[in-house]
Amino acid sequence: MSNVTLYLFRHFHTKRGKQIVGQKDIPLSKRGHVQKSRKFSEGNLPEVDMLVMSPLVRATQSIEPWGEKTGMRIITVPGLIEIGCGDFEGKNIKALMQKRPDLFFSQNGKLYSFLREVPGVTTWENELREAEKTLLQFARDYPGARIAGSTHLGRMLALYSVASGIKAPDIFEMPIPHGQGIRLVL
Repeated sequence: MSNVTLYLFRHFHTKRGKQIVGQKDIPLSKRGHVQKSRKFSEGNLPEVDMLVMSPLVRATQSIEPWGEKTGMRIITVPGLIEIGCGDFEGKNIKALMQKRPDLFFSQNGKLYSFLREVPGVTTWENELREAEKTLLQFARDYPGARIAGSTHLGRMLALYSVASGIKAPDIFEMPIPHGQGIRLVL
């Protein structure tokens, strides 16, 4: 594409409990604030040209210290927002998976916590299209840039799927704990 390097990390731990969050705007938990303090006090951050974030508060809270530490302005990128889960947002995911396993991706008897094509929910195919648009935007608008950003698990997996060619449900095997990330070169 254009030699853009993206360092994307998953926002820190939130107050979500066992619910499906999606685009519900929830803040970091106490644990998330501790994770954030540790990450930014360690000082082993990649050298970057710009910072970006999802418009959701948990992503904002996760990257603000980086901006404060470097003096860089943080750009909100709507293409980094989490997958929309419609009426399922706020529902207990484990209970829903037990009651309606047909709503979730599965493979070889393993159920993944990602909703399939369900009315009112962003489909995985739409998520991949949005991810592709976001990657193309970065490549077009910021050639050669090194960019770090805070986003969400679903969007990270979609971006990685588009960049790497790994398809669902195999991409869901990729563990990305809160505060950890991926590196993509476009």
